[in-house]
Amino acid sequence: MSLPDSIDVLDGPELLAWRGRGIVIFAFPEPRPGGWVVTRGWHHGDRLTDIRRWTFPTRLAASRQMHRLVRDATAPVPLARS
Repeated sequence: MSLPDSIDVLDGPELLAWRGRGIVIFAFPEPRPGGWVVTRGWHHGDRLTDIRRWTFPTRLAASRQMHRLVRDATAPVPLARS
């Protein structure tokens, strides 16, 4: 199974989004002032499954989590030894 090479990134004042390698990651403000939410899910067609959610006190903390999740998703997969 090969993973898609295309990666889409959206960065705005109210939404951070990343899509690639079969997953979608969003970060957006919480209703409470200053808080941010990060979510990750696997996309299958037009649906997201196995969604996880994290909350953070600041946009910077949320963006650090997004960075870690993207890094984990794009890390080279070691080949199995024969």
